[in-house]
Amino acid sequence: MTEELAWAAGLFDGEGTIGVRKNGTTEAYRRIGASVGMTERFVVERFAKAVGIGKFYDHSYKQSKYPNAKPVWRWAVHNFEDTKTMVERLWPWLSEPKRAQARKALDAYAAYPHRRPRARRM
Repeated sequence: MTEELAWAAGLFDGEGTIGVRKNGTTEAYRRIGASVGMTERFVVERFAKAVGIGKFYDHSYKQSKYPNAKPVWRWAVHNFEDTKTMVERLWPWLSEPKRAQARKALDAYAAYPHRRPRARRM
């Protein structure tokens, strides 16, 4: 398992991203996430298996604008808990620039208010 996490960290260093973006139409709210996208399905599947969390997506339908483009496969997490867990699992093998990117995203997310569930109407 350790070797697979080290491999996954190397892949995430080069091909992954982690960040915070606007959530909905209100500027004050943010959501955090991380992803890896590639044209080789088996590589993204191996990454997903190594980290043990997240979702696997087929974005090949988005390539219709470019008929000769290869399909794109993507792994992603879209919430704070899964993003933090992924970072913790890969941390020992991440490069300093990717660690800085992770710290910046986690800190930025913590600085913003988060949506609370809306009250249900009866």
